[in-house]
Amino acid sequence: MVEFSISSSFEPTDLQKHHHTPKKAAVLGTLHYLQDHHLRVRKGEIFHYFHVPQRTGFRWLAENEPRRLHNRPDSGPDPRGRPRKLTREDLQKMEDILAGGFHGRILNWQQLAAAAGISEVSYCTICQSMQDLDYHSCIACDKSWISPHMKEQRVDFSCNMLQLRPKPDDWKDVL
Repeated sequence: MVEFSISSSFEPTDLQKHHHTPKKAAVLGTLHYLQDHHLRVRKGEIFHYFHVPQRTGFRWLAENEPRRLHNRPDSGPDPRGRPRKLTREDLQKMEDILAGGFHGRILNWQQLAAAAGISEVSYCTICQSMQDLDYHSCIACDKSWISPHMKEQRVDFSCNMLQLRPKPDDWKDVL
């Protein structure tokens, strides 16, 4: 029987510990405070106090940035994750239409998106995005859209029924 030996370089090692932004900011803040007040303390002692390896601590000092890349306010949009279907500008357009008056308030979510010039976005996506802006329901969401031809047919039917039932008492059984 042959036994295979695994080289020590292939043995599992401890994973590198990921330090979070508050710890990084605490280390950098402490070092800057001591430097500003001219208090002489070895940097290695500060790293040891916060349980940070010296190599990591000195790398943090070289970068001199307490935040991570995705957490910087000036780095632009967050590059992580799937791109959003509705941008802030799209949501602002829809909100402007709603604030514009009654015409915008009678539209359902899909009609509102079409009025804002937004296409290829599902009803659910629009609804969820508008809920983030505290628009929890749309007045016209429960109303279905009907064509102009259907409107004419309804008016004609109503006129015919009005001739057949001219008295208000005739309409009590109509739902």
